[in-house]
Amino acid sequence: MSYINNCPSKVAANDIGAGQRPEIGPVSNVSVDWINRYSRDIYFDLIGAAGILPKDRAACLGDSQIILKRSLFRVDRTNRWGLVEVGLLAIFVVVGVFRAENEAFGANQAVAVSLLDGRNFDARLLSVGTTEIVVEIDGKKESLATTAISALRFPEATGSNGPGDQIALDKRLLELRDGSKLYGSVFTGKGNNWQFESAVFGKVALPTNSLRYLLFTPLTDETQKTAWDDALSDDASSDALIVVRATGELVRVGGTIREAKAEQINFDFDDQNLEMPLERLKGVSWFQTDKLSKGPAVEVQLRNKSTLQCKSLELTNSGFKLTIGSGVEITVPTDGVSMIQFAAANMRWVAELPLLDASLQSPVPWEFSLSTSKTALLPRYLKYRTSRDSQKTMLPVEEQNLLFAASGSYVFRVPDGFQTLQGTVERPSLAIYRSELLIEVWQEDEKLFSKTLADTEDSMDVNVKVAPEKKTRLSVSVVGQSNLGTEVQWKQVRVLR
Repeated sequence: MSYINNCPSKVAANDIGAGQRPEIGPVSNVSVDWINRYSRDIYFDLIGAAGILPKDRAACLGDSQIILKRSLFRVDRTNRWGLVEVGLLAIFVVVGVFRAENEAFGANQAVAVSLLDGRNFDARLLSVGTTEIVVEIDGKKESLATTAISALRFPEATGSNGPGDQIALDKRLLELRDGSKLYGSVFTGKGNNWQFESAVFGKVALPTNSLRYLLFTPLTDETQKTAWDDALSDDASSDALIVVRATGELVRVGGTIREAKAEQINFDFDDQNLEMPLERLKGVSWFQTDKLSKGPAVEVQLRNKSTLQCKSLELTNSGFKLTIGSGVEITVPTDGVSMIQFAAANMRWVAELPLLDASLQSPVPWEFSLSTSKTALLPRYLKYRTSRDSQKTMLPVEEQNLLFAASGSYVFRVPDGFQTLQGTVERPSLAIYRSELLIEVWQEDEKLFSKTLADTEDSMDVNVKVAPEKKTRLSVSVVGQSNLGTEVQWKQVRVLR
């Protein structure tokens, strides 16, 4: 059977001299280095055109040998057309074997693996699925269950082949009903056929029942965010345009979305067809009659900040083949993926969820009464590690702790489908002064958890049932009048299904 050596291993040139024919026998080795440059380029183009290997990778064959049956051809260095025939023959002889080799060649991505137990290591990713991944570590293949993995992080590709500066054009946010958030530049379509175009994943086709809303430009302030949330409320009974008035105020106009063009939305309103230019709109939303059930998903994050909630994923020769919760299939080139979070299937870190509010509780020490000092004391996540030379590096999300430097509250929203909040409240190891603290968890006006951390205690575990899609407040307050020794950190705060 013919075989192509794994690139990029070097193969020594044949001893066949110029103008000589290979020695007659059942099998001969024909080194690609022996073929003149002109014919070699033709050969590589043929390999690429046949779909066996991309043209930029076909050059790898320059360092490999092709073993072919001697009885099928004769090679003459002075006969260029004969060399083309050799190339064609090689294509058909090795195609069966090489496709399998090429799968491994394409599915061999550098990756940083983070496990749920806190361990991290670098590897080569060979295959990936919802239940298991296969990696190569120090030349050995290993299988890992995804239940033990927090995330896979991919280094950003270098060179000019990736999406690069085009990502900056992906400013429009399309949220799907399965929770996926896609950033792109152009949204078009009508009826039940819609398309969203991005620098990372190209064009993707979407049915109407997968759509939730499309935001054309970012929300600029809290007033707009509140108005936007109101426009997307469950009380809506129709599609909507969210119009921007001259004052910046957002107004919801109910009707039916008929067609989307590159810079215009066609919309039925009171038996009239409106053609609204996008510069007058903040976004649009779709009314859906049924509620989409959201199950466990693997979250795939792209270079343009898109997040896809995937039911299945596969690493193929052309990239990651993803099927998201709404059933839509998306193929993303390997250099377009920044992270895969397996923990997102059953767990989300609160550090990744949007902050809704952070505030201090009275009393505040007199030396921190200035507004600038109060801001510095607000509950916040510690996302960076500072080295001795003052260089900052981003911590993995599972190592980011929520700091309460003083009494205060931190508010976020529990994602749909998640029902348990867990974490550990811990004092600094070198704390000299300690106050008795009250640790609480609230959802709107309902107190879900309340327990005192005594001044003799170092830590406290929190495990409480929560309702999905509700605002949740983590609270730390002083029991008594002392304002010393109030600092604590919430570690590994997470919500579970």
